[in-house]
Formats: sequence, C-alpha cells, structure tokens
Amino acid sequence: AGLIFDGRVSEDFKLTSGTWVHASTLRLDALKDFGRIAQDVVVCGAGQAEVGLLIFPNPAALEAAGIATERDGGALAGEQLLAEVRGHLGRLAEHATGSSTRISRALVLADPPSVKDHEITAKGSLNVNRVWTCRAAELARLYAPDDPAVVRL
Repeated sequence: AGLIFDGRVSEDFKLTSGTWVHASTLRLDALKDFGRIAQDVVVCGAGQAEVGLLIFPNPAALEAAGIATERDGGALAGEQLLAEVRGHLGRLAEHATGSSTRISRALVLADPPSVKDHEITAKGSLNVNRVWTCRAAELARLYAPDDPAVVRL
C-alpha cells in the first residue's frame, strides 16, 4: 500500500456543519469553469455555513470578452460581471453533491495578488492563508448579508 497525495491539506477547512471542504478540488473545478476570466481563485468558508470564492480576475480577458466592471472598494462589480460570475457558479452548483462542494457566493477582487504582502509564494502559487489575512476586509464582505458586489446563489 502507501500514501497518495491528494492536494494540499492545509487549504482544507470545516464549515459550521462540521463538514470538511476539500479546497484544492473546488479550486481546480472553479478555474476550469471560469476559464480565462479568472487568473486564480481562493476557496473560503472556514467557520462559515457556505463555501465562498474570492476571484482574482484576468482584466485583459474580461476586456476581450466585453465584460464591463466598476471598482467597489477592494472588489469589482457591474451588472455584466456579476451576471457572468453567477452563470459560472450556477454551472458549478449543478455538479455539487452537498454544502461542502457547492460554492454559494463569490467576490471578484479589484487588485491582483501582492508579492509584497507574500500572497504569492517564491514558486509563484497563491499563499491562501496570506490572502485570507491580507484580504480580511474582502473576506468579511464575502459573508456580509447584503453586499451588492457579492454574487450569491
């Protein structure tokens, strides 16, 4: 026998229901569905009732697709952008098997990941814990009940 590595365990977390969320699997599924418009995503929801997503957009891809955006603090908004994100969340939800695999909300971030704040590792990947820390205000917005920049299913 032996061990098989199945993603970074440090990114996994529990919802308030006690259900484990396998963030690396959800991240890959989200990146595949969002395609070029998402540079990267961070799966969120530790201690929350629902899984959420912070999206680092690809501004050039949004522009090429004709998706208009407007800045709303540390987030991006706009009817076209929110409709696009809602469509992707809806498609992802079709394959969800429960609360731990259903991304129920998303927020598109206005600023790219910061090398200065160590949100990007030396190898070029996202440091999820640093993103959660450095983007605490946006993470709070993601779970706020009435933020207009948050897409909810």
